[in-house]
Amino acid sequence: MVFFFCGLLFAQENEAKLWEYLDMGGYTRGEAHIPISTTKDKSVYLANTIELKVKSRFGKNISSFVAIRGRFHELNEDAEADFDCREGYLMFRGRWLDITFGQQIIPWGKADGINPTDNLCARDKTIFSSEPDDQRLGSLAAKIDAYFGDFTITGVWQPILKDSKFLIPPMEDFQYMIPENFRPEDIKIKDPVLPARNISNSALALKCSSYLRGIDMSLSYFYGYSTYPDFILGKIVYEPETEVEVLPVFNRIHVIGGDFSFVIDPFIIRGEGAYTIVKKPKTLEIRQLRQSYLHWILGLEWECIEDMVVSPQYSMIYIPDYKPIEEEPEHPYLRVAKANRTLHRQDRQYTHIVTLRADYRLLQKTLLLQFKGIFFVGNREYRIRPKIVYDINDHFQVTTAADIFFGPKKSKFWMYSRHFSRIFLELKYSF
Repeated sequence: MVFFFCGLLFAQENEAKLWEYLDMGGYTRGEAHIPISTTKDKSVYLANTIELKVKSRFGKNISSFVAIRGRFHELNEDAEADFDCREGYLMFRGRWLDITFGQQIIPWGKADGINPTDNLCARDKTIFSSEPDDQRLGSLAAKIDAYFGDFTITGVWQPILKDSKFLIPPMEDFQYMIPENFRPEDIKIKDPVLPARNISNSALALKCSSYLRGIDMSLSYFYGYSTYPDFILGKIVYEPETEVEVLPVFNRIHVIGGDFSFVIDPFIIRGEGAYTIVKKPKTLEIRQLRQSYLHWILGLEWECIEDMVVSPQYSMIYIPDYKPIEEEPEHPYLRVAKANRTLHRQDRQYTHIVTLRADYRLLQKTLLLQFKGIFFVGNREYRIRPKIVYDINDHFQVTTAADIFFGPKKSKFWMYSRHFSRIFLELKYSF
């Protein structure tokens, strides 16, 4: 918590001078994460996050934006720190054309929480926070928005893949999937195999958006790499020590998608869907990778009583050419492929998903009671995220939240429940 008070002091002492010529803001947040998992590690995790945002304008049409974040974690043990530039870009705004270049966070999609068309924004799942947007990562990109009457054409070029960080449970949880006669400590997950940094490996995206007759809609296309890797068997080494290599690899994908939203009082109706085509390398057997799939979602938002909003959604993942893996596969690479499918929700042809968000504001909207839940019907897995946020004043905010996983043995959320379920206590100062 020392860094929280240091950040607070810095903000108060420098606010008057900096705001004379810069539009500056940000926050410093002290955090305590309390594990509620079933594993032996019950230690409280202390951390602090500081984020500084600076906007500036150069003339009438050109502006810049920079967001720098510092994270100080494991403060109760051996403190560590990392810094990243979440965003840092220049923007030109014209009469019918906007151009943005630099490190950017570019989210796509209109559905609540699940966005099949959102392939331009990587996430770091190893960042634990009560605010899911904290996991979003910026990437180098050039974005052009052209306006033609009721239509907006958006083009994006990302020259370098920004890969997402994945939560991987300990190998003993995969004991039933790893090759026979090997111990969990023999399994080594190697560093991700990233595409070479050249123009041919760039990502391209195009979107046409419009607002016609009360319907906000868009069609999009993405050609690039999946932000999350597939896990495949690399090689098995027996000397000098036994080692089974598991390689995270990224593969080319084509994504054709669309979304819409409109109002039928008192409801807001939202929908989104995308068909993802996975391009299989010639050197890999198709069952080792994610299969091409259709993912769509439909839901509504309703202010059922004053200051209370509920948003239920139904979603489905469908794999047209589903190829099952034997219940007890003999080949080692198929055992790893089975684990890969479990992590990526591709262990069945149809996956039905139900989500619910409920927000209730009290005390003149200074107190927020929120509930988020997701339920995978066929897998009988679910995740709940209750949260209470109280605004003490314009600067201070207190948050209590939880992120809890449930699932039958050997399921993805069963593994997550053993290691990643936790309670959050946060004190945030915004400036």
